[in-house]
Amino acid sequence: MKLLLVVMLSVGAAVYLPGCGMFRHATPPPTVAEAIVTATVDHYGGRQRLKNISAIDAIALMTIYEDDGAGCVYEAKVTIQPHKKRLRAVGYLPGGQWRADVRLDGHASIRTRNESILTERQKTRLGEALRLTLHRVRGPMNLLDGTEHADRAEPVFISAQHLQRVVATGREALASAYFFDETNCELRMVARGDFTIPGEGTVTQLRNAPMADGIIMPILLEVAAFGQNSFVGDKKILSVELKNLQIR
Repeated sequence: MKLLLVVMLSVGAAVYLPGCGMFRHATPPPTVAEAIVTATVDHYGGRQRLKNISAIDAIALMTIYEDDGAGCVYEAKVTIQPHKKRLRAVGYLPGGQWRADVRLDGHASIRTRNESILTERQKTRLGEALRLTLHRVRGPMNLLDGTEHADRAEPVFISAQHLQRVVATGREALASAYFFDETNCELRMVARGDFTIPGEGTVTQLRNAPMADGIIMPILLEVAAFGQNSFVGDKKILSVELKNLQIR
């Protein structure tokens, strides 16, 4: 059953989302976009469960692509503190160890024991990839911290999927729109940049999985540039596989 959104814009009206839960009387009532976000948070384990997450540990296998399609692969142990908006990583290359400390606000520190193993450009791109990973793993939590806001929603059909596109404001450098599955409310894509102009931004596709405690987390992020004739283009930007996820 597709997600049906009915919002009565009078005081005390109810918002009903079959398949995603019932929202009883609210004053003032939520907008359609806010109702979608609330439904997604409930589906992901609930606001309190998400609030109680201290850290997420994982092994990240990252491939950062160049313009010619060649990819540089990094494997790292990452610790994500979603509410502190921080990601720390430790990885190893043939020339030695590297460490990263990245914040959602743009701060990024990449340190190496051997300065020759990473160029400044590689450090910059690695920092950008880790920051994007932090944001995407936070998922709907991004819309609960008071910085990003769900502005408006509209149904769309993209990549053979019926989705609800929620346009977001507040962190346009990281997200301009979220795309939620109409059936189960899961976050399927996040766009960055002007998605009406081919080549002017990127789209992240997410593959999610439930953890042992019922909280849903992404296990695969695939980032591509907007296409000329399709929303998801052929030019790959980044791929991040998250393995052995542990929530604490």
